[in-house]
Amino acid sequence: MEEAIKIVGIIASLIAIYKIAVELMLARSTRRRDEYSFTKQFISDISDSSDQHPYILEKGFLALTGKIYSVDELRILLRQKSPSVAISQRSSATGFVVFDEASRQYSWKGKYGRPFIRKHAGKWFFACYMVTAILALLPVYLIGLELLASIPTVAYSVSLLVVAISCLSQQSDLETAISFMSSIEYEHA
Repeated sequence: MEEAIKIVGIIASLIAIYKIAVELMLARSTRRRDEYSFTKQFISDISDSSDQHPYILEKGFLALTGKIYSVDELRILLRQKSPSVAISQRSSATGFVVFDEASRQYSWKGKYGRPFIRKHAGKWFFACYMVTAILALLPVYLIGLELLASIPTVAYSVSLLVVAISCLSQQSDLETAISFMSSIEYEHA
């Protein structure tokens, strides 16, 4: 009798999981269709009228991407061979790249303007990741799982893991920024 109840419970769980998965897929599909319709209308609005108020264009772009960019910048991003890739890369490159309104071009932010820094910053971020990750996991190797009883040791390990993940994220964003800057194309007058 207990086995029958377990089997019924497993079957009910599988049906519930299937239903949730189907609903998620349908929701994504519906969201993509809505996004497509909005994007099509937004691009049509941009193309039809060059005298659109900048506020409307910025809000439309905010609805598309979740980020606010200037009108000149969004026009450059939308003219790329693959606008969705350019927008995604630009979003990741925010910490390293800035758009100059006067020249209507992207440039490297601060110290990343120097090629030497760009060349070696990725290596530095990865080295920082390795050191902090090793230091974060060192107590686990030395003490074992008993370290979970020591709150200061857990806090130490968790904080260093956060720094390690941040370093790895920075390295990834820098590589994306380098790719973005090498692939961006400007319209020449």
